[in-house]
Amino acid sequence: MAGAWGPAALVSFQALASLLMPTEPGRRAIALEANESWQFDRMAAAGAELIVWGRPPWPSGTSLRTLTRAAIARERALTRLRANPPSPLQVVAVHRWLPPDLRAKRARNKIREAFLGGALVELAAAGRPTRVIDAASRMAVGSESVQGFLPGSGGSALSRLRLADGRQGILRVAPAGGPGDPAHAADALERLAGDATGLVPRLVARGTTAGASWSLESGLFGRRPDRLIPAIARGVTRFCAALPRTAGPPTAHHDDLDRIAAVYPRHEPSLRRISRSLDARLRGLPAVMRHGDLWTGNLLAQRTTLTGVVDWDGWHPAGAPGVDLLQLLSMDQALKSRRHVGELCLQRPWWSQAFARISDEYWRRLDLHPDPQTLEAVGIGWWAGQVAHSLSRDPTLPGDRRWTDAHLDRVLRALEGSILS
Repeated sequence: MAGAWGPAALVSFQALASLLMPTEPGRRAIALEANESWQFDRMAAAGAELIVWGRPPWPSGTSLRTLTRAAIARERALTRLRANPPSPLQVVAVHRWLPPDLRAKRARNKIREAFLGGALVELAAAGRPTRVIDAASRMAVGSESVQGFLPGSGGSALSRLRLADGRQGILRVAPAGGPGDPAHAADALERLAGDATGLVPRLVARGTTAGASWSLESGLFGRRPDRLIPAIARGVTRFCAALPRTAGPPTAHHDDLDRIAAVYPRHEPSLRRISRSLDARLRGLPAVMRHGDLWTGNLLAQRTTLTGVVDWDGWHPAGAPGVDLLQLLSMDQALKSRRHVGELCLQRPWWSQAFARISDEYWRRLDLHPDPQTLEAVGIGWWAGQVAHSLSRDPTLPGDRRWTDAHLDRVLRALEGSILS
């Protein structure tokens, strides 16, 4: 998550539209992103055999007045386009582009969808050709047509398919090399192939087709939990304690801080000092595999029992112990209070009684007894991982001054008087 509520979808219209482009050579297909008034540019569409048109959801925090006008304009535009498409094209599919559900089983999500939601519309001259996402599906399971999908982070698409053994699978597709490329998450599933907890999806297949990277994983039972209850938190604690460890101290903070410094070179000196300080304070800890984006939205449960941990695109093989539990707790607090990660970081949640309670069994299972300085280093490592992950998923964030100030500038100023001293 980019923050407590963050950008609406962390996806790119052009990246997602590229998955709906035809694989056949010579077809004139274009992606047209609608403006805020949902106007269809008929001049730009002239001569095209296939068009993908629409726009992504609005971000949370947009004024109600703006959202109301946009929602009305969206519905009117879709009605007009169905009734009077540009000849010889016809509307062959309308995909509602929903904003992320911050809370499960909440009626307010339906209201959010109506006001914040975007849409993708496919128009074709004569039948829908084989699209990039269809070609990926054919390579994965032999089925050539994907009927429905959910937009994921970084411009990816997620579709539920039936595997050869009759069980459900999840196909993830995104432009190869882009922010949503599922190859990195597939690496994590390969590493966890021997997991005995039954909480990790099984990687069935992976590949690259028509410029798109894809992975196919087994589906897991359960639903996203409504809230973080103690029983589920205990399940996550035991799961994290069983994740693979690697020789040597944690090194994930090196990669995270390097990524931040590459985007914000003016902060490189401070980030380098932080890296050296973390090296000294984390030297005595083992490196553990981290999930990197552990919150209730990436958990599955049946009633009070944890049944799955999904979406491994933020993983690292050598994270600091405790960062995933800190992420789980902090995101739960962020969603409840609508505060962003940077603000929570300034309050040092790693020293809180809530973190002590949720992490007590974890530290005992790892036979570790971190002191306050070590916990500070774990906390700063968590912050660095969250900022780096957000930057990798949403390349527009560096241009957002409010996000940069809240998640980076203010935190670095605070660190000058603590871990850098």
